[in-house]
Amino acid sequence: MPAPAGGGRFVIRATHECGVGVPSSRSFATASREAPTGYRFVPTESEWLSAGGTVTQAQGPVLLGGYAAKQCPVRVQNDYLPLVPKLRWEPSPEDQARLDAGNAFEASVFEDLVAIHPGAVVVDSQVAKADAIARTVQALDAGVPLILGGWLPDDVGGGRTGRPDILVKVDGGYLPADVKNHLTLKRAKVKAALVSSLASPGER
Repeated sequence: MPAPAGGGRFVIRATHECGVGVPSSRSFATASREAPTGYRFVPTESEWLSAGGTVTQAQGPVLLGGYAAKQCPVRVQNDYLPLVPKLRWEPSPEDQARLDAGNAFEASVFEDLVAIHPGAVVVDSQVAKADAIARTVQALDAGVPLILGGWLPDDVGGGRTGRPDILVKVDGGYLPADVKNHLTLKRAKVKAALVSSLASPGER
């Protein structure tokens, strides 16, 4: 990719877009001002070291969740390379309100499901990862029909990690489900869809 006018070597930064970056010669302040709204600039390794910082190598294996499958592959790579500078998202008040609304909606859905299915297991989102995984595995082994807020064991060999909002027991195992506070804004091209009721989430 060619460097922008007046810039030197072009360094790819991790952003929402594939291939978005800033020239490596820019100062911390300049790069921070030019970062997209809601992002905070993190310097390159050489810039950080020259300012007296230290570099710590990443610990443990790289584990990807479901969102990696629909993100720019360069973004995913840069997110996990320890020496690649990052742009960290800091939500605006509007974005934070949207996130809070999504969390409140998920909590209300969980409440409705527990009221209909008293045998459902709810994994507390505040517990440590190891404890959440242990409780999820215990519920899976017990054949609980509905697991809310579970955390699946990491697949280190496959490089995968998963924390589905809902796990629904079906013939042959479990299916993951995601709770989304989405509103329909336009007509979809799809004419039909398979749905399940809250009373029978494992049936379509």
